Amino acid sequence: KKFGISATFFVIGQRVEGDSKAADSKRQMMVRMVEEGHVIGDHSYDHMKHNFDTAPPWNVYRGVKDDLQWFGQKNINAVNQSMIKAGLSTETINNIARTMLKIKRLPFTDNW
Repeated sequence: KKFGISATFFVIGQRVEGDSKAADSKRQMMVRMVEEGHVIGDHSYDHMKHNFDTAPPWNVYRGVKDDLQWFGQKNINAVNQSMIKAGLSTETINNIARTMLKIKRLPFTDNW
């Protein structure tokens, strides 16, 4: 902020849903990110927890078709509802959704 540098933050929709203190805190962080001019990207709805087995490695992908359904609209819907709850304007929420459709980061891709 001090130097006018913006960043891209990749969000997980499941973590901003609900009425818990943790979800509210994460929503407020997202509002701050947006208000400070940062970019919001898609990091999947559940950080690929749908792929977790009962034992490691937990970052095993089951298949592209299955995994892709956890990105895009599923994650955007959760983020949109959270941003509505936080009071952001429709225009701002639509901008976030458009950006999330374009910018994605797969979980666990920093392991190699």
